[in-house]
Amino acid sequence: MAKIANTASFNIRLFATITLIVINIGFFAGVYFSGDESAATLLKIGAQSGLEIWRGEYWRFVTTIFLHIDIVHLFFNMYALLILGQFVEPLLGRRNFIALYFLSGISGGILSVLIHPQYTSVGASGAVFGLAGAALAARILFAQHLANAPAEFRRTSHRQTILLLGIILYNLLIGFMMDFIDNAAHVGGLVGGFISGYYYLVRRWGDELRLSKARFFHSLFLAVLLAALFYSSRPVYNSQWCLFYADNMRLMGRDEEAEKYYRRAVHIASRKPNPYKKLGEFLLSQNKTQDALDFFKAALLLGGETGELNYWCGVAHLILNQPEEAYQNYKASLKGRYYTSRKLILLGHYYRKIGEYEKALDSYFNAIRMDALDSDLYQALLYFFTRPGEKVNPALMELIKSNTGYVPDFFQAAYYLHYCQFDRALELYKKTLAQYPEAFFIHHKMAWCCLNLEKYQEADTSVNQFLAGIPDLNIPGIAAQRNIGLMLKMRIAQKQKNEKAYQELRDIIEKNYRAEIKHERLPIFLNNLAWHCAEENYNLDEAIQLAREATAKSPRAYNLDTLAWACFRAGKLDEALKTQIRAIEKAEKEEDSRWIMSADNAHSPNLQADEGLRSFHYHLAAIYAALDQKDKALEFIEKALADGADFEDYESALALRENLAGK
Repeated sequence: MAKIANTASFNIRLFATITLIVINIGFFAGVYFSGDESAATLLKIGAQSGLEIWRGEYWRFVTTIFLHIDIVHLFFNMYALLILGQFVEPLLGRRNFIALYFLSGISGGILSVLIHPQYTSVGASGAVFGLAGAALAARILFAQHLANAPAEFRRTSHRQTILLLGIILYNLLIGFMMDFIDNAAHVGGLVGGFISGYYYLVRRWGDELRLSKARFFHSLFLAVLLAALFYSSRPVYNSQWCLFYADNMRLMGRDEEAEKYYRRAVHIASRKPNPYKKLGEFLLSQNKTQDALDFFKAALLLGGETGELNYWCGVAHLILNQPEEAYQNYKASLKGRYYTSRKLILLGHYYRKIGEYEKALDSYFNAIRMDALDSDLYQALLYFFTRPGEKVNPALMELIKSNTGYVPDFFQAAYYLHYCQFDRALELYKKTLAQYPEAFFIHHKMAWCCLNLEKYQEADTSVNQFLAGIPDLNIPGIAAQRNIGLMLKMRIAQKQKNEKAYQELRDIIEKNYRAEIKHERLPIFLNNLAWHCAEENYNLDEAIQLAREATAKSPRAYNLDTLAWACFRAGKLDEALKTQIRAIEKAEKEEDSRWIMSADNAHSPNLQADEGLRSFHYHLAAIYAALDQKDKALEFIEKALADGADFEDYESALALRENLAGK
């Protein structure tokens, strides 16, 4: 076996290692100081994802090596790079070290896309594992060569070997335990680094006996890598990937894209029930109820879980106003032993649909007795007691307690808030917050109560606590949550007649909504800004334009309502009237979707009362009043006020009724 011929060429300076660390930190700093560290931004500038690779963007295999999710991700990768660089760079030399770094990162990326193309992946860990593979090759196959290294290098090699094994074992173990860690990239980098590292070591240290064997394995590895690159660049639309991608598109509000891939999953796995069920659930949420029902039935025919699927079929039948069919699904769901308490809720919905309210109430009570901690059951009960036309019942809480043995504070708070008993609601929300200190959204409920009780300082404090609970992330949707709190602060400023604070808050809210639209012109983002401008009565031409675009993309009731209100504010009364009537017609068809309950038990104290069509009716009344159609205006203002007082326009609705009555 040949020995190291020239130890003078053994350079322990870490020029390449430090350079790579600086480049990685530079990339991270660039993203950080851009003000947008979201996953969408990382994907835009070079993160690796199967869909983008399939589009021919192979450069992502390189750029993803230099991107990191956050400072912790960066720190651990750079620390590992420094430790391994101290051992590997002196052995390989700068050029071989850099070549190995990129080759390992790319091989890890290719394996990642092959195994789970649905994931978006970033980080230097594949390349770092490649250095670990090269270090492992050196320790196992070149132990005698290392004995001839300089004394300074040998003194640290034992400690680095222990660290090396620890890094490899720990990261692989964690990767197999946690779904969000890309272990495919780790394994790909490790294997690539071991084979390439072996070849570079043989070539650098002149071991002629091993050179031909090392060259053969390295050439074979490169051939396999090229074949894998070719294969990974071809779309592999398996059903699992399609469902994963569709779920993500749904979360981002890209409903057309989501539906496309749910349907593709059904097409690919046409004999499996799960894609049919997933597509049915999505279509149900989009108010395509008949289509959803057809897919649930198809899933049943393919042998899907009968209890759950009959539950979903029952919900669909209720929405389609087919209570008897829903009842048959309920009985079939009983045989399937699916979520006992939820089957009773489904039965309660059936009785409510046919007008047998006592039986409906008894079903709801029985459901809560079986699962007193499931807040979804209390949500169904709250809808029942706050349905349009219901009045506050002072004995209600005792009635519930006598039937179920327990009445959660968050249920009572939501009930009293709906009927504008703000002092009692505030007291109960404070108790709820003591039980659920992590539920920051309760601060918003408390602030709303305080605002209506004219406790402005306390309201402002609660809003600030609500805002403090929202993650400080530039992710689409977070701005909308933040604006919910800012809008309440704006109302507080109006009540206090603080015009300067009002203007500042109005502009901040607008800026947040514009940032979302700049990211992507989704209907919900367009609608948010349009509604803000219409409600605050400024930039009305732009508001109408945005609302029309949102409605064209998604003709949902709330988008139509925004367009009608913007037209009303701008004096375009005929268009406002036609659009508001369409909005109410749409809302009447959509409102039964409140019966949809997820298959997973929820334990959130954030209950919402049945809002009905109060705001929509108020808007239509205001439009009729502007058109001097007093009788029509009174008809719809009474409808708005009859449904309950818990809506922002309640005072305006009362003022409009008084004004109309005085004419």
